[in-house]
Amino acid sequence: MSEQIDRFLSSLENWKESFEVKNFDTTGDDELSQIIAMQRNKDVDGLLKIWERKLEQDYFELPHPIFSDVITRAVYSVQHGMANFVFMVDSGNKFPWVFGQCQGFIDYILTNEYHFKASLSIESPVVDKIKNLHKLKSKYLRFENRRFGFLLGQARPYHFFLRPFEIFLFFKRIK
Repeated sequence: MSEQIDRFLSSLENWKESFEVKNFDTTGDDELSQIIAMQRNKDVDGLLKIWERKLEQDYFELPHPIFSDVITRAVYSVQHGMANFVFMVDSGNKFPWVFGQCQGFIDYILTNEYHFKASLSIESPVVDKIKNLHKLKSKYLRFENRRFGFLLGQARPYHFFLRPFEIFLFFKRIK
């Protein structure tokens, strides 16, 4: 068991009392900072190039939001309402973090130290569901070699055909 993962999960129950929310600093030269800067600058071509590179890899990896020299891997994903949450952890299970998605690639970031607003999207669909994350079992959040994929479901069917379906067709074309 990982004490750090358990501690991280329990901190999410009353997260509003425990965390300072900041805007994510995109001045770094790591991949996570670049992704968030591209999102904010609406650099669609840059984001598509990132996805092309990611699709060539077996695992979805990003640097930790605070410790950019620590590489983390996506190990679990869960959807609550319109928000999807992707759990990331390093190979030693010491630096867990989560990013929330609703309208962007990465809309919100949760770490042991801070919560970051990462996109220009409205944050309420993600923020309102953070309280559900503490109930997850840490055994699902430990580092493993898990290939990644995409969730294309939507809370409302119209939105599936408006957004994810066209994205699915794009990914199918570039793979």
